[in-house]
Amino acid sequence: KLPEEKVAALWLAGLLCQTPEYGLQASPAALAELGFYPRIDHLLWRGQSSLLLPLLDEWRLNICEELTRRYGVEWPLEWATAPNEEEQLAVINTPLATQWGHLQLAITNSPKRLPSRLPGRVYFARKLRNDLAHYHPVEYERYVQLVELMSTPDFP
Repeated sequence: KLPEEKVAALWLAGLLCQTPEYGLQASPAALAELGFYPRIDHLLWRGQSSLLLPLLDEWRLNICEELTRRYGVEWPLEWATAPNEEEQLAVINTPLATQWGHLQLAITNSPKRLPSRLPGRVYFARKLRNDLAHYHPVEYERYVQLVELMSTPDFP
């Protein structure tokens, strides 16, 4: 632990920052000066994931709710098998538990006529979510594409 006066000096120099979630840490400026670019990428990913994962999950829930409203609670398991027993049980309990991978497979196998844009949107969202889940930051262009996709309805 650094002495109080040392912390204050480093803080004033812009070399330290602090957040409630992660505590005291080297600032991005300090990391850049030291050439620790992988740590900067991680900070970027951390901020993106805290913003984008809840947005993606809300989008998934909205799609599942609309499919349930239109086709009933059985649609996920009628259209595709869940990838594992845990997800199978969760989807039996509620179709809103249908995760992106199962959702993509269900839409691909659907016997119903779904909006033609839906498979591409679900694929995009699943890929983005998986990239974030595997610690890959999202490029700005993909973020813009996400915002555009989420600002137009999935169903006419």
